[in-house]
Amino acid sequence: MPKLFEGAIQDWKYVLSFAAGAAVFWLLQFAYQFYVIIPNQFNLSLIRSFAFSGATLISIALLLGPLARLSPKWNFVMHRRMFGVCGFALIIGHSASVMTFLFNWNIQSIGLNASPFDNPVLFGLWAYWILFAMFLTSTDWAVAKLGTKNWKRLHRLVFIAYTLAVLHFVLVNPSALNNLAGQLLLGLAVLVFALQLLAFAKTVFQKRASLIEMGVGIALILGLGALLYLGFWLK
Repeated sequence: MPKLFEGAIQDWKYVLSFAAGAAVFWLLQFAYQFYVIIPNQFNLSLIRSFAFSGATLISIALLLGPLARLSPKWNFVMHRRMFGVCGFALIIGHSASVMTFLFNWNIQSIGLNASPFDNPVLFGLWAYWILFAMFLTSTDWAVAKLGTKNWKRLHRLVFIAYTLAVLHFVLVNPSALNNLAGQLLLGLAVLVFALQLLAFAKTVFQKRASLIEMGVGIALILGLGALLYLGFWLK
């Protein structure tokens, strides 16, 4: 069994360079929000930059799988884990800044008993804890400890988490998406659902789809429909 973080330690240059790239991407997002979109609003710029950069990196992570299945020459799956881990690390920053500047670490003020469509923060909260479980198990040690089948079952929940995350950022403040950062995120979200569906269709036509994959395909269809409906008509 591999030791905890053994792979990361062995490939420390790759991990460090990837983390540095993610940090630079976040800084660019912060500068864009702070100097262009909402000038001189530090707290809000911090919240949005963490959210946009984290969700964007997670979206890219979810694009790599279907791209590889659709065309072998676009096989960059080896980078998927780092995109996902770095993306969620930024989402942790988003959650911490939201709790600090908007809720003052008062859990009750979130309104946990409200409908998620009236209080879209709940969609983000549910997505956060699913992604958190995946974040903690994004190591070779966790794969060996859980077993490949159980690990895959857990990480298939990413599609549910991502759909919840999309519902969160589409509903929580639609006007915040009316800029380049928001449009990039929305475009990537549509691509995630569309390419996952195309890859699923390819699997079905090749008669290699399992019941789980069929369920994932249905979930993707529902998720894409929800995204289009909420993004273009509900608000």
